[in-house]
Amino acid sequence: MKVAVSMERRFLRTPDGSVWTSSLFPYSFWQRYLSVFDEVQIVSRIKDVSHPEPSWKQVSGPGVSFAGIPHYVGPWQFVKCTREMTRACRDVLQQDVALICRVCSPTASRLISVAQSQNRPYSIEVVGDPYDAFSPGAISHPLRAYFRQYWRRELRYHCQHAAAIAYVTKSALQERYPPGRLAFHTHYSSIELENEAYVSESRKFSKGVEPFRLITVASLEHTQKGIDIILDALADCVNTGLNLQLTVVGDGRFRQQYEEQTKKLNLSNCVTFTGELPGGTAVRDQLDSAELFVLPSRQEGLPRSVLEAMSRALPCIASTVGGIPEILAPSEMVEPNNAGQLAEKLKGLAGNSKRLTELSARNLEIARQYHNSILTKRRNEFYQTVKEITHSEKRSVAA
Repeated sequence: MKVAVSMERRFLRTPDGSVWTSSLFPYSFWQRYLSVFDEVQIVSRIKDVSHPEPSWKQVSGPGVSFAGIPHYVGPWQFVKCTREMTRACRDVLQQDVALICRVCSPTASRLISVAQSQNRPYSIEVVGDPYDAFSPGAISHPLRAYFRQYWRRELRYHCQHAAAIAYVTKSALQERYPPGRLAFHTHYSSIELENEAYVSESRKFSKGVEPFRLITVASLEHTQKGIDIILDALADCVNTGLNLQLTVVGDGRFRQQYEEQTKKLNLSNCVTFTGELPGGTAVRDQLDSAELFVLPSRQEGLPRSVLEAMSRALPCIASTVGGIPEILAPSEMVEPNNAGQLAEKLKGLAGNSKRLTELSARNLEIARQYHNSILTKRRNEFYQTVKEITHSEKRSVAA
């Protein structure tokens, strides 16, 4: 059986028909669906380009194909191409496919609407919270408050009517967006942590390490990761005499804005922007050279970057949003949009070798609970349930 999976992502297609990603979700990611299904068809935005960049990774491959939808950017373009999107979604559902939508997303919403109009069952993977995604500071748009309420209602509705649901958190998203009474539901992260992702033992920190090196790994395509908050907190710490260095791994349209903020705060000698790095060794090397990982996000499901840092036995500070409270202790979290609170956390940890050593051991132990061998069991159970639900529905229609 084929499974159609919708994703709110922009991929790139070259003239030979190959589809590429500049960062996340390469071909290896989609093999998880092939452990249960015969084929996977990705429903997502695709932009045609002349050639792939050297750093890009291929997405299409044996068993993995695409059903491209218009490459819209922003809500107004989405509205303009609604008719074309609906037609593309109908084409997908004309096939004999199971349907899994990664929500919350406009693409998923359109696909679910078409499925419901045809009395087709759908399943969802809840990977984020629109209430946080459209919180103040997360985006700048005149309709931000409206979008926040609209998409929150939309996600609650989708969860109430889905046949099966996989949440990225253990309980946080389930409390805000509960499953329907008869729905199968489980939880797992989308992260893939194999043996090579883990260090063999936790770190032993010594006193007086200078400079004290911070790192964050995040998309700079939007403001949800709170990079501006890190920079403000860093300036506060540096102005009090702390010798801190920050490495920002990631790229996107807001990079220039953050670089300008760095200059205004006189932090040019303290901050390095690496741009996008290939996953795996390149990112791990950066994590291994730092003393503290920081991610004061305004919105999250369960951040992959924090778990990757924890698997390297790296102490972490992150915000209280999404599923982060499920993996970090209250003393290692800050409220979103609170640079002052983050600065105080940094000041308290920068010279505290005993506490850093304790956090290193704790984080590595927590990260081991997210090894791919553990999560794969839950994923496959979810995929198998989706497959059985689709088969059952086909038999019911045939009867």
